[in-house]
Amino acid sequence: MEGIIKNQKTIIESIVCKTGWKFEYCISFLYLIIGCSWVLLSDQTTHIFISDSGLLKQVQTYKALFFVVATAYLLFLITKKRLDRLREAQVIAENNEKLKTAFLQNISHELRTPMNAIIGFSEVVRFENTDPQLAESLEIIHNCSHQLLDVVNDVLDVSMIESGNMIIHQDEVSLKVFMERIIVSYQKSTSDRVNLKLNYIPDDDNQVVVTDEIKLKRIIVNLLSNAIKFTEKGEIVLGCRLTSANLEFYVRDTGIGIATHEQAHIFKRFSKGTVNINKTYSGTGLGLAISKRLVTLLEGEIGLKSEPGKGSTFFFSIPNRS
Repeated sequence: MEGIIKNQKTIIESIVCKTGWKFEYCISFLYLIIGCSWVLLSDQTTHIFISDSGLLKQVQTYKALFFVVATAYLLFLITKKRLDRLREAQVIAENNEKLKTAFLQNISHELRTPMNAIIGFSEVVRFENTDPQLAESLEIIHNCSHQLLDVVNDVLDVSMIESGNMIIHQDEVSLKVFMERIIVSYQKSTSDRVNLKLNYIPDDDNQVVVTDEIKLKRIIVNLLSNAIKFTEKGEIVLGCRLTSANLEFYVRDTGIGIATHEQAHIFKRFSKGTVNINKTYSGTGLGLAISKRLVTLLEGEIGLKSEPGKGSTFFFSIPNRS
């Protein structure tokens, strides 16, 4: 029987190599060929040696039972071998994922520590210095350090999400204070030609909701950063609306917009829309992908409406646990 199994395995691998078929198609094809051959050839052989109808019926019954048992056993052994390989590959992949996550966590920590020092000391020197040329150089160092830190954070977040190690912490959040802090932190990031506004709709200024504040802030910051990057003039509005079931947020801008055919894949990793060919926009293409995964982790939904040249509106909702 082991010899038969090895032959079957060799036949299947040969078919896979030559035809490019998947394993399940190969095994089904072989089962049909063997089954049809067995029925036709065994029936012909049986009729040659047995003429009694009663005995012929018994032989055909036992023949059918033998075929069912034999093929079931063969399929079990072949499938078991295949699944054993897949399980081994899965264990190796999971171990590699754990090592990758541990490596990224360690390397990100080692990068963050000196980067935070560079940002902090450059900030101190910039405000204490009166030389315009040196101040400009320090501004460049400060901005580039923040960009590098953002890349490190994006890579780490993607790794944490993909490995399933991202944990949701539910906390009480003062909604209006939370939104106002985000707007204030981004006031200096917008150009003089762009008006950054907050549209806070809930009636209660002391409205408290229960959610993961860090994850929620990360989503909004990613959407705001994109809006600021692609909006040269006009306005950017961060809005919030509270319903009995959901917390609804949106970021609306008057930027370059996104073509309709690109909107379907804009939330994929490393995906970027086709923008003005005369201007290069920085970024890893991870911000929207991270936002989508974080919204999903918060049991919400995210979407967008956009028209090239007229701006975009990114919106998402998460359950209201207030």
